[in-house]
Amino acid sequence: MASVSIVVPIYKVEEYLSNCLESIMGQKFRDIEIILVDDGSTDASGIMCDEFAASQDTYGIPVYVIHQMNGGLSAARNSGIDWALACSDSEWICFVDSDDTISDLYVERLLDSAESNDADLVVCDFLNVDSDGNDINKPDSFPPLGLISEKVTLFETMHREWRVHPAWNKLYKKRLFQSLRFDVGKIHEDEYIIHKVFYLSGRVFFFPEKLYFYLIRSSGIIHTQNRQTKVDAYQAVIDRYWFCKERYLPIDLKVLGIEYMEHIRAFDDKNITRKYKEIYFDYKPNRTVKKYLSFLFYPIYNWYRKRRLNR
Repeated sequence: MASVSIVVPIYKVEEYLSNCLESIMGQKFRDIEIILVDDGSTDASGIMCDEFAASQDTYGIPVYVIHQMNGGLSAARNSGIDWALACSDSEWICFVDSDDTISDLYVERLLDSAESNDADLVVCDFLNVDSDGNDINKPDSFPPLGLISEKVTLFETMHREWRVHPAWNKLYKKRLFQSLRFDVGKIHEDEYIIHKVFYLSGRVFFFPEKLYFYLIRSSGIIHTQNRQTKVDAYQAVIDRYWFCKERYLPIDLKVLGIEYMEHIRAFDDKNITRKYKEIYFDYKPNRTVKKYLSFLFYPIYNWYRKRRLNR
């Protein structure tokens, strides 16, 4: 069996799927297997998966196809994980979204980095590209080349560098998913799992070379931000705060920022707002934060202050 399982969740991407699969088949490192998860596609994507699997002898790389009812991106990734754990003896797993592409050195570079540093997880940088493959990347930071094994430093890095958050620019030790799955039904599913992955990883290697090419398209999540996606994004940050807090790990200071508080207040989702207030009161804010709290959350803050004085 292959040493690396590559899971490709697929839903209505017939226009992009061939480029994605060809980039995977073009890997310099050949000891891989491809798990295509057709998540109830209503276009020709499912048929393309079967045709691609039928021609696998041409490439010499095994291809497995899973057809399932539509359950969303998380459900598709989870099906790929389940298959890799149950049916393959691969040691590593990675995810490639079906409208994206990867460098022909993607698996080779990440695997070499993992094995030479005895890492559980390798994270590489990525490029944002348009449908013509043009680089539309905005300058942004990424951790320097190197290994991090100290949890405090790792979580400080995670909070500081948003480019380490996606599920797809990584090579994972497959055993990390013995107890992990992506949250089904969430739009920002990466944000709900990244801290759990880092927590279970003893050693994480950061590789700043841009080996993954993320396609920006008008129908993608980044261009379809609605109420539900905002709920998921805010909820993920709040959940991550409490995860870190309960384990005495560094917390994301941005969640305590005034700008973020303004976004929460403007959004005015009762569940999100309530949980966000809990964060502020739990943090025992200083005078500056209290000033903003009294302005933004005056009624509940007043009640909280009186309750503390009467204890």
